[in-house]
Amino acid sequence: MANKQVRRPFVVILGILVVNFLGLFSETSLNIALPVLRETFSVSSAAIQWLVIAYMLMIGLALPLSTLISHWFKTKDIIIFAIFIFALGSVIAACANSFTVLLIGRTIQGIATGLFIPLMFTIATIIFPSNKFGSVMGVIGVVMGFAPVIGPTLSGIIIDSLSWRWIFWLFLPFLLLSLLLTIFTMPNVIEQTHPRVDWLSVILSMLGFGLLVSSVGLISNLGIASPIVIILILLSLLILFIYIHRQLRINRPILNFKILTNSRYRNGTLIVIFNFGIVLAAMYLLPQMLQNGLGQKANTTGWILLPAGVLNAVISVIAGRLSDRFGARYLVLTGTVIFIAGLIMMSIINLKSGIPYIISAQSMLLSGSAMLFPPAQSYSLRSLSAAHSSDGSTIMNTCQQIMGALSTSITNSLLVFGGTLHPLQNTAARFMSASRFAFIFAFVLAVLILIVAFQIKGKDKTSRQTA
Repeated sequence: MANKQVRRPFVVILGILVVNFLGLFSETSLNIALPVLRETFSVSSAAIQWLVIAYMLMIGLALPLSTLISHWFKTKDIIIFAIFIFALGSVIAACANSFTVLLIGRTIQGIATGLFIPLMFTIATIIFPSNKFGSVMGVIGVVMGFAPVIGPTLSGIIIDSLSWRWIFWLFLPFLLLSLLLTIFTMPNVIEQTHPRVDWLSVILSMLGFGLLVSSVGLISNLGIASPIVIILILLSLLILFIYIHRQLRINRPILNFKILTNSRYRNGTLIVIFNFGIVLAAMYLLPQMLQNGLGQKANTTGWILLPAGVLNAVISVIAGRLSDRFGARYLVLTGTVIFIAGLIMMSIINLKSGIPYIISAQSMLLSGSAMLFPPAQSYSLRSLSAAHSSDGSTIMNTCQQIMGALSTSITNSLLVFGGTLHPLQNTAARFMSASRFAFIFAFVLAVLILIVAFQIKGKDKTSRQTA
């Protein structure tokens, strides 16, 4: 499969960019609403986390199968189906009169998001020439980076001005826009080869990835040292080992894991995954620090988080264009240093920290993230042939969602444990102390990014591979 030339590729990809923005916005938009939802439905803090975890679980189940689905059904049809499913989940969640119904709505939304996230990358790598990968990844970086960041901002404004239900109702007009763009501009860019379905691989994929995300989600409830959590994680890893081993042996695998032997793809993907984990951990903690620690209202919290989100979007586009000209190495290294500096600043926020300092810390973190994310993504996917782009984007995005669930769960567990270390402090002071402790996992990921960043090579003077 070679690059497919289409007229006005940015117009073609616009519809799926809009729906991906909504899917990723939905991933963090409820973070700021969790305290309100906990009171509304009278459930525990552990139970309310499943609104986040179930969403990631469904993405994790659908993502690994997206490559197989895209070779059986037309690109446009898959996107339209996913839009309708996302709309259905949004309506169910908006009308929910119980926690269970709300959870069902979120679950359906997650299935749709799992279908169209990898399609965005696959379509982009097919319709854009390799010398434009950086630019298009910069635009995708706005979606991937800005949507999760702006989620708490807009949600805070919506909750204070209307109600939490409007978070879901407001998806519908944008879903309609995405539907119209898809109907009128999206060609069938992925070839339908109708490969034989290896049902054992499908079952192993769903069991392995589903069990892994679920067991990671239980860390928030039971703790990382829980025997049940450990057993379930080990069982999921065993199933995934069998699944991957089978994919390496059969003639028509669901996912081609052999691309992981490509060091450029592997290193770029690792940076993308670790970056995603840190951003989700930070955006999970910061809204709660502002509300529970510093006593800010949801609306005010949203406005505080907005400037860094805008900066993230602007730098993503610039970094993508620069990576086309100069390669990924120096952008990734510079971004990593800025990223870590912002993480250090965020981790020492306390009760005396002023709003300007908090905005500066978040801006530093997200500026670094925006500087390294598009170049690393472009560096990774550019190294693959067009025939393997679908596998590459699916593996990358599946791992991102697993990291997202892992990051959120471990961060929450560290937050709870950190609170037990300061029992004599008042509620606000104890929460801030616990939050600083919860940044430990993010620092571990930051160190890993720094190590891998030095493995990124300079600008590749050749075009994308053809085999």
